[in-house]
Amino acid sequence: PSRFHASIRVQMEDATATARVEIIKDLKDMTKDLLKAFYRATRHKPERIIFFRDGVSEGQFMAVRNREVSAIRLACQELSPNETYEPALTFIVVQKRHHTRFMPSSDRDGVGKCRNVPPGTTVDSVVTHPLDFDFFLCSHFGIQGTSRPA
Repeated sequence: PSRFHASIRVQMEDATATARVEIIKDLKDMTKDLLKAFYRATRHKPERIIFFRDGVSEGQFMAVRNREVSAIRLACQELSPNETYEPALTFIVVQKRHHTRFMPSSDRDGVGKCRNVPPGTTVDSVVTHPLDFDFFLCSHFGIQGTSRPA
């Protein structure tokens, strides 16, 4: 048995929708499946849930966050109808489609043939949004060309 679990659904595109919004349609039931699997494996409910999300354009952040965080919270409530169960929830949206690149301030700080910033480099000020909690992370070694942070 594995420590890790997955819940997979086929999500058909809505032909009647006027705009394409990347909301996970069955997230509440998927979350319930995963919470039950966690409980079976550990005999307790998670104190916190960290939810990584990809495929969300900047203009859809709020709509996706509102719907999907609500679905996760509802799953927690439905699993514990006789008690309050509200684990801490961190919702992280990863964006890869941008044109931001980072370079070391001196060649000796760069790594690899292309002298990229080292893996693990995190930028959380100056070039980030002044109000949103966002950051850039170069999580891996750049094999070809300039590394693109997520």
